[in-house]
Amino acid sequence: MEVVNRLPRPADAAALAVLIDVQRILCSRCVDEEDCQHALEMLNKLAAQLDDGGYGYFPALLTLASLHGSGFEPGIPRNAARAASCLLQLLTQETICNDLSADILDEAAVQLCGVIRDGPVLLNKEQRAQLGDLAQGLAAGAVGNVASWAGFAGVEADRIIQEAAEDPGVRARRLEQEAARKAGRELEAERQREAGRVALLSADELRRQGNDLCRQGQLPGNSQARQQLSRAAALYDEATQVLSSCLQESACALEQTAELHKQRGLLLSNTTQVYLTLENWREALRLAEMSLEDDPRNIKAHYRRARAHVGLSEWEAAAQAVNEALQQLTATVNSGSSDMDTMRLDCWRLAEEVSKQLPKWQWSCAKPTVRQRTTEDDFEQRILGRWKYVGGSFEIRLEPWGALIFHEDNIKIDLMRKSKLRWRGELELISGMILHLSYEPGSDVLVTEFIPPDDVPVEQQWKGPRTFTAHRATEQHTVLPVQEPQQEPPKLSLTPTERSEAKEIAVPTALEASPLPAAALAEQEVKATEMDNVPTNVWLSGEEEMLHGRYELVPGQVLSNRPVYHRRRCDSTGSGVPLQSLFFWYRGGNWGVTTLLRSSPLAAPFLLRCADVAGRSRHPLDVRRPRWYASRGARAREEVEVSIHVSASATSLAGTPTTATTSLASSPQKTAVDPVANAAPEAVEIEGRVGQHAEVNGVYRASGSLWNGQSVYYKQAEDADGPTLCLFFGHGRWLLAEDVCSLPRAIARSPESTMHPVAVGTLEFLCDETVQGNMVSMQTRTYVMDRSVVLRVPSLHSAQGETGGTSVATLSASEESMAAEQAATENEAAETEATVVSLTSPCDLTAQESMPAKTPAAPALPDWVEDASAQVTGNQVHATVVARESVHIDLHSLNLDAGPRSLKMELCGHTMLELTLPALVDVQSCPTARWSEKKRTLKVCLTLAKLN
Repeated sequence: MEVVNRLPRPADAAALAVLIDVQRILCSRCVDEEDCQHALEMLNKLAAQLDDGGYGYFPALLTLASLHGSGFEPGIPRNAARAASCLLQLLTQETICNDLSADILDEAAVQLCGVIRDGPVLLNKEQRAQLGDLAQGLAAGAVGNVASWAGFAGVEADRIIQEAAEDPGVRARRLEQEAARKAGRELEAERQREAGRVALLSADELRRQGNDLCRQGQLPGNSQARQQLSRAAALYDEATQVLSSCLQESACALEQTAELHKQRGLLLSNTTQVYLTLENWREALRLAEMSLEDDPRNIKAHYRRARAHVGLSEWEAAAQAVNEALQQLTATVNSGSSDMDTMRLDCWRLAEEVSKQLPKWQWSCAKPTVRQRTTEDDFEQRILGRWKYVGGSFEIRLEPWGALIFHEDNIKIDLMRKSKLRWRGELELISGMILHLSYEPGSDVLVTEFIPPDDVPVEQQWKGPRTFTAHRATEQHTVLPVQEPQQEPPKLSLTPTERSEAKEIAVPTALEASPLPAAALAEQEVKATEMDNVPTNVWLSGEEEMLHGRYELVPGQVLSNRPVYHRRRCDSTGSGVPLQSLFFWYRGGNWGVTTLLRSSPLAAPFLLRCADVAGRSRHPLDVRRPRWYASRGARAREEVEVSIHVSASATSLAGTPTTATTSLASSPQKTAVDPVANAAPEAVEIEGRVGQHAEVNGVYRASGSLWNGQSVYYKQAEDADGPTLCLFFGHGRWLLAEDVCSLPRAIARSPESTMHPVAVGTLEFLCDETVQGNMVSMQTRTYVMDRSVVLRVPSLHSAQGETGGTSVATLSASEESMAAEQAATENEAAETEATVVSLTSPCDLTAQESMPAKTPAAPALPDWVEDASAQVTGNQVHATVVARESVHIDLHSLNLDAGPRSLKMELCGHTMLELTLPALVDVQSCPTARWSEKKRTLKVCLTLAKLN
């Protein structure tokens, strides 16, 4: 508890031990009424006098006041009178100034005033006298602002005492009159504020019109300049009259008066400029002085008044006015801005003109020296050169015609200077995309930031990094000893078409032979050893035909200490003519496919990528829990693609392995798979499900249609009213549902992503689902694996029944490892996973609402529980359990076990209670429990889980 933690340590060791016990009780997660009362008793003993058997530790009164002032569940109710008594007792101690700091005493006085006012607390005569002593500076009143706050508390206490002795009828009439007067004042204040807003808006509109006419009238060669300036002055006068009438009639609020005066001073200063242009010096001087009356800190009004004096040849007054303007410039906070620098130069030019007439005049501030421009000040020259960042490099150069160019690969951006250290440019390839470049001269770094176009929706914008920090590239020239050239390693053979595009495609080649020192040779040997264990081929499936296929390892090519894979995409007509080269490699924490081996994401964007920020994977098959993103559309918007699968074996479009198979005759426990190569099975049989969702048992036959590149299997209903079930591939899993759609209500699904339906082995079944929300709903489903369910091909199963023997099938290497992993985890507990589906369209919402909800029956309550419930409150789930009167509850014998969707409570000697939670909770955060013996209620708070 914060109040306990802020208390000073007592000098007595026994008192310190008691204080630690209090802190342990109040800060524990499970607190009952007996614990609260025990803590109060120990605090009262700490605050008691030594003569009364206490410890004389008076700062404990501050903790008591906090507990009584706000209350503490479940055993300390809110008691304002007791809190005020504790605070008064604390502040009236003679030695309290030595025990507590002035800040804590001021806080205690403020808390005392608030408790008396908000309670309200009716003080007795003794307490009222104590307040008077504090207000006079006795005891703690001599420290800080305690005396002032005690005076305020005394006024509130007198008011409460007077209202308590007042007749009820008189009190009701007085409260009614006070409410009426307060409402009248609020209405009048609102009317004044509205009048002030209207006046300011009207004056601002007139000022803008006058500014436009004033700019036109000051243009050289304008034949209608005097007429336009006269109209501008008339508009300024009209705006000034609007503000003056609002101020004279007191029609504005007090907080708006200063703003009205400032705006009127601005208008008068603008009118002064008009008359200076018309060379009406006397009128300009009068208006400038009126402007300074409204806003004495208006620097432009000071300058214009000085110009009017110069025009009238009043040199003494002009010198005084210029000197005041210079002093005001020196005192201005934003004196370093460009506007203030320009005004300072204008004032000194005017001062030089005055000095010619008054050579003996001494100015109050020195004239700033004009410093010669050096190379250090020209930051545009300092940023020229090549800069490197993580993942690439770029160049800033200055063209002969003066243009500043940002150049990276084939990207060129013309930069425009926005400030001393900032530049801005627009990318021509993407209309509306802006590049911001800022320079940090202290650390000599450049920070580049790409801003997407305004018309791009947020969900379609690039989710990757936009800001890059670049350091200056330093070229290191190392003279190495001359050695005999090594034999050049083999390179990729190129077709004539690729040779013509070699400059654009950048075909990977082995590192050129060059003399290297011993350390570099040792490092290459280590890298060569690491590359020995990488696969020579990887197969990418589940994506469009452009990226689908086999990627070969490029010998000797290592980028970012990882291998590079290459594939030539040929013409779909079967002519064998290569259209484009694709590279599967690692860049910037991602494994992805690009058309070029370039470090810049602008020159070679990812067509497909999978994040590996930790950088632990050595090849694409080594990525744990891959999540693939594919670029879509003209703007290359990335979308999650769950059907993508990377493996070491070839996979056809139907999803059947085509690599060499391994006999499993010696392992009859593994699931048999259809050995027919390059073809999906005509039928799939599911058996072994008992109880809920037993209708999934049966034979599913291929319909001839495809969904996500895989066959769709249907099982006809056994009766006319029964549903037709479908087995199809979606969201990276094989799903069992009544309809084939993008957001199905799957009653069963495969535990892992497999491309062959029989290789699933077993299924996870829907056991619970909840729906929250109205227009946009969130559906939470929980699946539990049923290892008794088996998927097999009907033909192989029939053969096994006829021969009476065990049917032997063949599996690919990847499927064999999956079967071994399933057999090794046969005895593990059922895994539960929550799947969140967000229905954003009305069609999906209607489809979901029409689905019948299958919720399992609620289990019976144990003998020691009378009632149990759980509900979502804010970002927590509150579970409430009411115990029976005859059962003794001991928190030390109560065990709590929180799961993602359930809370288990076990009381020693009784049956365990399992309570289903209405939402997913964070199992990593510890639950907090509060037990009330009076209400026989146990409250448990759990934090909601954050769903990505």
